[in-house]
Amino acid sequence: MKTQLVSELAVVKYVALTSDGWTSRVLDHYLTTTVSYIHAWELKTRVLSTKAVYTSQTGVAVSIEIDDVLNDFGVRDKVKKLKQMQTRLSLPEHRLLLDVKTRWNSSYLMVERFVEQYPALLASSADPELKMSMKTEK
Repeated sequence: MKTQLVSELAVVKYVALTSDGWTSRVLDHYLTTTVSYIHAWELKTRVLSTKAVYTSQTGVAVSIEIDDVLNDFGVRDKVKKLKQMQTRLSLPEHRLLLDVKTRWNSSYLMVERFVEQYPALLASSADPELKMSMKTEK
């Protein structure tokens, strides 16, 4: 299945990633990385990796873990569009946030970040390069 997914991702121009760190009931730490992309005009989402993490869960350590997964699946250079737009618009290179039921104030923080990054999100989604890549995938 991995070989098939790597082959499918090879023809996709852009992907979106999500990752989530979580702790099991016995206090083992895990990191899951998920990819979303459009292939043959169909939105697809696949889990790339769920693995135990035995190092401190700092930003740098998580970044290294995610980078390893991206390299393993050959999508390292396919997740750069939002950062490009953030740079062009002189916006902070912040990631988007999601609401978490168990975290007080996370809904507010999610909306606040969305408002901050809205110009970059709008510019990214309207980018002619993205539209051209979708036309060629027919």
